[in-house]
Amino acid sequence: MNNIDSGRGVLVQQIDHTTPGLNAGTVCADISGNTFTNIAGQVGDGTIIRIREASNNASGPLNVRQLTPTAAVNANELDDANGVTVAQISLSGAPTFNAGACLLP
Repeated sequence: MNNIDSGRGVLVQQIDHTTPGLNAGTVCADISGNTFTNIAGQVGDGTIIRIREASNNASGPLNVRQLTPTAAVNANELDDANGVTVAQISLSGAPTFNAGACLLP
């Protein structure tokens, strides 16, 4: 991805708008092998990937196949699997990292 002057390259959100107590389902993301150039980020903050879990219900998890991004070099971490730094990833909520392969619908 390249030349995004007003946003991020990847945005994965689990936003639950169901009535509390209902099952919002599961979101699973497998994000790897991406190449990014000239991505401004949200309001120019330089973030390239955003993972956001905003759930009313405990039954609506957001799973990420890759490991949690850290400063360490590990090809299985979300940052290293996509050639970005930890500072270029925005996390919100409590996504589950290292969640295993995503199931097909």
